[in-house]
Amino acid sequence: MSASLDLYRDMRDAWGEMLFFQIYVPMIIFDVVENTKDFAFQKTASPRDIPVVKEALAAIERGGYAEALARIGELLHRGEGEIPLYRLEHADKWIKKDKLFSSLPDNDVRRIRTEQAIIVDLEPQQALETLPYLLSGKQDRERVLELLERFSSEANLTEQQERILQMVHTVLDGREG
Repeated sequence: MSASLDLYRDMRDAWGEMLFFQIYVPMIIFDVVENTKDFAFQKTASPRDIPVVKEALAAIERGGYAEALARIGELLHRGEGEIPLYRLEHADKWIKKDKLFSSLPDNDVRRIRTEQAIIVDLEPQQALETLPYLLSGKQDRERVLELLERFSSEANLTEQQERILQMVHTVLDGREG
């Protein structure tokens, strides 16, 4: 029974594709559609012109503990290309350990990570320099620094990541709230 339903579905899909090509291919071949040779593609807009990107960059100095941790994570993994699965699992473990992050809904976590990824990709230096604005209280900064110390002792960081972590420490230690 299921094989005959599968056959019916496959025949229906094949029929739809055949019909599509019979209708639209001749139009292109016989130039019924406007001449595609003269069609000029519009230049793609700068990523900075996209509303989501504008909003993220406008909020570079706004946020809190969750945004700061997400930004630091993006700074640490910026430009790495493919990230090994064990590193993703390790990061996921740290997120689940954190009381604030584990209490956030998945949609909020995704939104925060996306915003911070945009900021780090387009303005990495400013992303680093504005970290203290996200952690305005001394207690928050100390909590993040303590978390980073524990993370760096357990994680197998590259030299570049260690340099970035040192820059984060310098930026966060240098501003008193």
